[in-house]
Amino acid sequence: MTLHRDGGNLLHKGCRVQGSKKLPAMKRKMKRYVLAQIRDFRILVWEFKWSIVAFVLVNLFGAFLFSRYYTKEPLSFSKAFYATFNMIFFQATLEYPTQWYVQIFFYLIPLLGLGLVVEGFVRFGALIFNKRMRGEAWQTVVASTFHDHTVLCGLGTVGFRIAEELLRLDHEFVVIEQKEQKFVEEIRSKGIPVLIGDAKSEALLQSANVESAKAIIVATDNDLANLETALNAKELNPEIRIVMRMFDATLARKVQKAFGIHMAFSTSSLSAPHVVTACLEESVIHSFYVGEHLLSVAEHSISPQSPHVGETIASFEKELNLSVIGHRRNGQVNLYPDPDVVLGAGESLVVVSSLSELKHLR
Repeated sequence: MTLHRDGGNLLHKGCRVQGSKKLPAMKRKMKRYVLAQIRDFRILVWEFKWSIVAFVLVNLFGAFLFSRYYTKEPLSFSKAFYATFNMIFFQATLEYPTQWYVQIFFYLIPLLGLGLVVEGFVRFGALIFNKRMRGEAWQTVVASTFHDHTVLCGLGTVGFRIAEELLRLDHEFVVIEQKEQKFVEEIRSKGIPVLIGDAKSEALLQSANVESAKAIIVATDNDLANLETALNAKELNPEIRIVMRMFDATLARKVQKAFGIHMAFSTSSLSAPHVVTACLEESVIHSFYVGEHLLSVAEHSISPQSPHVGETIASFEKELNLSVIGHRRNGQVNLYPDPDVVLGAGESLVVVSSLSELKHLR
């Protein structure tokens, strides 16, 4: 895992994933794709069942007719069936019959077959190979293959940022969004199924396979809709972990306690601590509450004149009552460094502490 500078701060960049770690994810995606293709084929076969039945009946009727009434040569039922099948595709293998009633079917069978092929099988093949034509149906099929995943409801600005983080962490998820909008195609292009509709709908939650999901994140901009969606998901999957967005921070805490929701968050409450602490301390990277305690993550540089030069990280933490979570030396960053590491001039630390301790450090 590495960190990089951005505007003077050490920011999390992500993990260097080796090929061996990527391989299970690739296998998982390939397995899901194959399973989705099989399920999609079964659905299409059922959808076109009457076209398939009609095609088989035309073949059987032609085979019966020619095996019984064709006089140019004796025909077994299997040979007559083969001849009828070829005739449907305008590949006649039999000589023109002498009986007028058989001649009628010599013309009629290809016409019937052509109608069935054009109406049914050509469209069937197009839908099999062109998933974009099927739109929502294909998205639903893919979503049905997900297990132990997260369902993300709402793909607005907040939802899209959550989706980006889930993608960065390589966590599997399915999205439910109210309508087609600018973020939908972008997320779909990453191989993530996006179902369009009302997330409160139990049918749509079932399409997102919420019964097999590990968690659901409800991040729309409607508090009541979010609560209803969360309760419906809980009813379908009592063990599911629920993270829900609410604008009213006080209501969020009450809802969290009353309905057994894992976390109800307010985006304004999450951002407010960071905004305030960034104004008070320029070194602050991020701030958050742990219970009633406000903690900040900040970067501190060790100058040549610093009294901490030559001091160990352990004594640095003890003296200033904070925790060191990152140490940068010669461009290399070590997360959770050894307490016995000796600090040198020009090095940087990422620390977690209260705002008062940050002021003392400054």
